[in-house]
Amino acid sequence: MEQRHDSVSVTQLTRYISELIGGDMFLSQVCVEGELSNVKLHSSGHIYFTLKDDESRISCVMFRSAAGSLRFLPEDGTKVTLWGRVGVYEKSGSYQIYVSAMRKAGAGDLYERYRELLKQLGDAGWFDESRKKPLPYLPRRIALVTSPTGAAVRDMISVLTRRAPYASLIVCPVLVQGADAASSIASMLSRVESLDLADLILLGRGGGSIEDLWAFNEIETVSAVYRCAIPVISCVGHETDFTITDFVADMRAPTPSAAAEMAAPDIRELRENILGIGERMNALVSGRIDALAGRVSQIRDLPVMKSAESMVDVRLMRVDELSEKLDERMLSLLEKLSLRVGSAGDLIRSYSLEDTLKRGFFVPMKDGEAVGSGSIRPGDQLTFGGWDASVDVHVDNVKGGLYGN
Repeated sequence: MEQRHDSVSVTQLTRYISELIGGDMFLSQVCVEGELSNVKLHSSGHIYFTLKDDESRISCVMFRSAAGSLRFLPEDGTKVTLWGRVGVYEKSGSYQIYVSAMRKAGAGDLYERYRELLKQLGDAGWFDESRKKPLPYLPRRIALVTSPTGAAVRDMISVLTRRAPYASLIVCPVLVQGADAASSIASMLSRVESLDLADLILLGRGGGSIEDLWAFNEIETVSAVYRCAIPVISCVGHETDFTITDFVADMRAPTPSAAAEMAAPDIRELRENILGIGERMNALVSGRIDALAGRVSQIRDLPVMKSAESMVDVRLMRVDELSEKLDERMLSLLEKLSLRVGSAGDLIRSYSLEDTLKRGFFVPMKDGEAVGSGSIRPGDQLTFGGWDASVDVHVDNVKGGLYGN
């Protein structure tokens, strides 16, 4: 074989290989599945890692501009599907994948299931506005169906305590993630309805990946929301997260805090409205009295009434007296209404979750999650959490409750 005598530099050879790879249509956009290893989260925001399977591995880099769209934290051992282009890093002469997008393996299947169920229920009319129930303007009892330990329930309680101290808040603990979450949510919605515990239900949790939020795409959860006779506000995840529960619920809120804002009017607005109504009523009555007084004055000036002038004067004085009494009664009524609203707020706050725990009540928890009596089984190891103490309990037997079999 004849040898070539014209040599090239390493840089020239590497650049030639880089151009060959860069010009390949297949390598310009690849979709690869594998397992992450050697993950390094650089301070610049770039992510460096290796993608491997049982027989091979390839270096990868995901620059900050693309990494910002990730919905999960890359970790060693995570199975992923990624998209990108194959290129050569000329400094080391090695090839690698420049990743433009990445998601956990299996998320694609979940998304297809999501789209299929969304279309199926949409065609069946489950999302029609005509079947959705109006929210009560002034709910007296609001059920928070969510995890009792997450940030979502704290946010909802904080907003509602500030805005609507007149409303009773009922925390209904459920699982919001995992294999048993859908049945937990469906069971709780049925219980709230059957026991008539609330005028309005807030159903939700904090943000997460499609896997984390999947319980709110399960047909068991969606059917329970669809059948519920009590109006439901769905508040699952962040503003950009959409679940099928959002579409079938009577109202969708972008976040749990926003749901609490929608649930009830602010007590300060109510007070302003009451005062405004009182002022308008006073103005109407005063206007009517002024009109009547003017009419009486006109009649008094008639010649036929001159002889009765003294009688008219007496009637005018009586009108003035009645006007003053009406003003006093209106002010007294407004003060009583304001005091009743304030007293109702103080009473409701005394029944908050925090004050209930301070009075010595305990919340049963299993594996770090609050549970209802229907979820307790013999042999369970429970922790009863209170305000300043907790008790570990081993369940030997489960009997009927005080109010049910």
